[in-house]
Parts: sequence; C-alpha cells; structure tokens
Amino acid sequence: MYAIEVNNVTKKFVYEGKEFYALNNVSFNVKEGEIFGLLGPNGAGKSTLLNMMINMLHPDNGSIKVLGVNPNEDRNVLGKISFLSGESRFHWALKPIDIMNFYAKAYGLKKSERIKKINELVDLFEIKDIMNKKYDFLSTGERMRLAFAKCLINNPKLLLLDEPTLGLDPDISTKVRKEIKRMNKELKKTILLTSHYMHEVELLSNRIAFMNKGRILDVGKVKDVLSKHFSTYNLIVILKEIKNKSYLNNLGFKIKGKKITKEIFSGEDIDEILSSLTSKYKIVDLKLDRPTLEDYFVQKSRGGKD
Repeated sequence: MYAIEVNNVTKKFVYEGKEFYALNNVSFNVKEGEIFGLLGPNGAGKSTLLNMMINMLHPDNGSIKVLGVNPNEDRNVLGKISFLSGESRFHWALKPIDIMNFYAKAYGLKKSERIKKINELVDLFEIKDIMNKKYDFLSTGERMRLAFAKCLINNPKLLLLDEPTLGLDPDISTKVRKEIKRMNKELKKTILLTSHYMHEVELLSNRIAFMNKGRILDVGKVKDVLSKHFSTYNLIVILKEIKNKSYLNNLGFKIKGKKITKEIFSGEDIDEILSSLTSKYKIVDLKLDRPTLEDYFVQKSRGGKD
C-alpha cells in the first residue's frame, strides 16, 4: 500500500481578481517506509499539497489518499499523521513536560499511557534534563528535539516534515538529519520531507518529486533524475608528474600543470580510463565532479531545458 497517493490534483486560487493554479494536475505516490523529498522553489505548490494531506484544504479536482483513505472523508486518519515545520514554536513560558502532556491528552492517552509514552520519548531524544525548563530558555537544538518528540506522541505512521532544518546551525542540522534517519529506519516511519537544502535531500531521500509553478516535473531516485538531465560529468586527476602529453591528449584529457580533466559521458567506462592512466602515471588524487541536486534545482527553477 502507498502511504500517500496524489492523483490528478488541481487547486485554483484568486489573487487580485485573477485566477491562478497552485496545483495543476499533480500526481505522485509515496511508498510505505520511504523518505520522499518534495522539492521546488517558493510558490511551487508544496505547502498547498501538505495542507491538503492534513485536511486544511481540499482539491478542486482529483484526489488525495493518506494511508489508504481520503482525509476529507475519514478524519480519523489524521491521528496517524504528524506535521512538523522548521518554524514550529511553543509558548515561551511552557515547559516541555507541559507541552508533551498537553498533546498526549489531545490524542486521548490515559494518564498511565501518557506517562509511559512521554518517558519513552524523553529517553529516545535525550531531553530529560530540559523537561522542566521554560521553552524560552531552550537552545535551538533542544527545541528541535522537543518538536520531534512531540511529533511521535501519537505514534504516527506518517511524518510530514516541512523545512525541518530551516535556519539551524550546521551542527544542529546534522543532528536533526540523524534523527530523521533514525525515525525512518528504527521506528519504521514513512516521511515526506520538503527542504530547500539540496544536500540534505540527497542524503535523506529514497526518491524525490520536483515541482514548479504547480506542476510535477520529475519523480524518481535522485541519481535517475540527475542522469536524465545531465549527460556528462568531469573527471579531475592530479598526477605526480606530467610526461607524454600527446598520450593524455589522445585519451581526451585537458592538461593544466599537474591537473588533468576529462568530460565523461554517461555509460562511458571510467575503469578503463583509469586503467589507461595508471599504466603510465602515478595518480596523486582524483575527483569525480558530478552534477548535484542543487545544479538540477537551479536549472529547473529557472526554467532551463535539457
């Protein structure tokens, strides 16, 4: 079963008397147990889709199923979903223990269940030392760990993470990514992730969908999407010494000092190229300069063609 099924979804809004499509015939599926990256520039339609999944908006046409049901027809499914935004905040004077208790009560957990569940999550996210501090006194990293703990109170099957590392320092972002991976692998949570940090998406996502101006442009594994749009990459090699330049030129390398570079086409046998090099030269260092998801994002956001 798919965790999320989006089929031919369209949504129009009116702005300053003019209609525009926030979503235009959008379709994709998210498999159970995967981390799925939903990408696109501001205004692409990502937030509109997320709001439909939590029943805050309804499609004009098409359908969305979450965990097998339409959230507009069966609101009980919302209890199996948790939503976390990088901009999520709690009241400055509340303590984490108050926050956790409030949401546990909202999900209908009895007192004994609440105590057990909260203790489990406190241990899982290592936040025991902050449970009686006011929220205003927590560090950014502590706030994010608290937010993740709150998200798991209802033991959701599906997590919707909207820019979870927005504005965080690099070290805290690394910790958040580890928590996302852990929730996916150890707790078996399906995760839909939106992010403007392409490196983060590459590290985490099993598959991605890229949106622009309300349309889905690509769906698939990162490597497959990149190979579809970028047919070449560069091989950069540092040699101990340069000799027999004509041999290197015949192999297709450009020479600059002790650095040689070659454009590699998809499907070209790189092992054969390196074997030809190592038979005559000592390699000090080498790097494959492949297109990244950030390159793809920039190309598609600007409307670039293949």
